[in-house]
Amino acid sequence: MGKKNKFLILSVFIVILVFALVYIGVNLTANLGKTKTQVSSEDSNKLLKKLYSNISIYTEQPVKADRS
Repeated sequence: MGKKNKFLILSVFIVILVFALVYIGVNLTANLGKTKTQVSSEDSNKLLKKLYSNISIYTEQPVKADRS
């Protein structure tokens, strides 16, 4: 492997490592300083929004009986 390939691989590894550390840090500190009721309220709101987005309402034409 040439010197350029080693530098490229090392650079990509460092970028991925820094991104992962920042992402983990943000997720771990997202609820810092909030009360337990605030956190559970926000979590339930997220869950409800997710459930509501999966609901689709269809209106069907009523089935009419044959009158003879």
